[in-house]
Amino acid sequence: MNPIWEKYQNATEARIGLGRAGGSLPTKHFLQLKMDHAFARSAVWAPCDWDPLFGAIEKSGRSKVLLQSEAGDRNSYLLNPHKGKTLSLQSKNELKNAPSNVVGLKAGELVVCFVDGLSSTAISKNASSLYKALEPILAGYALTQIFCIQNGRVAIGDELAEITQAKSVLVCIGERPGLSSADSLSLYYTYGAKVGNTDETRNCISNVRPGGLSFETAVAKAEFLIKESRLQQMSGVMLKDRTDLSLLAKPKEPGGEGLQSQSIV
Repeated sequence: MNPIWEKYQNATEARIGLGRAGGSLPTKHFLQLKMDHAFARSAVWAPCDWDPLFGAIEKSGRSKVLLQSEAGDRNSYLLNPHKGKTLSLQSKNELKNAPSNVVGLKAGELVVCFVDGLSSTAISKNASSLYKALEPILAGYALTQIFCIQNGRVAIGDELAEITQAKSVLVCIGERPGLSSADSLSLYYTYGAKVGNTDETRNCISNVRPGGLSFETAVAKAEFLIKESRLQQMSGVMLKDRTDLSLLAKPKEPGGEGLQSQSIV
């Protein structure tokens, strides 16, 4: 390892300072790149293992509802992105015909769903840990059911919220895999969720995984956004995540004003 780059390489999973062998990467790094590419492809195509998440949900005293998008399989999901944005007819009917005491419908509440998205690996490996961190903040306002959706995309949460009469939705979804992060989750929060919403109405918390943003930090950000959105009755680009302002604030020094967090919007 080049000592000039060593401290930077230890601080990031990005490929920096790798050196070269002729006109290519050293064999070690070339093989690592090929392996990470294989992991990324597998994350997209591998069957999702929902059992760890199901176990965590049931252990918490809540129950799960497994739903399906219009994309019946991964091939259809990847070739027809719009099919991942809406629930299958069977899933819609199951929700609409379910008694309210079974599905836990209660207008004005938050609905939470986990979606495999573009990384089933992220759900298989990390969704249960995220749920365990998330569950304590749900006690006050979340539906009694946690919804799990196969072959879904972010916008499918809007339809779920509309059907369940929920005011807002939190979508926890497998991110598009990168070459060093095939297991990342993203959290998308939308207040006033309804079919037809576009991306500017959502807040996103990304790169949630053991090697990225911690589950606890992601949940703290989500909790702030949920509470703040209820006060301001909005989400998306107009709702700013201010959970990191304490990192920017400096104590006043003699003869100086310092940087005050109140001045940052």
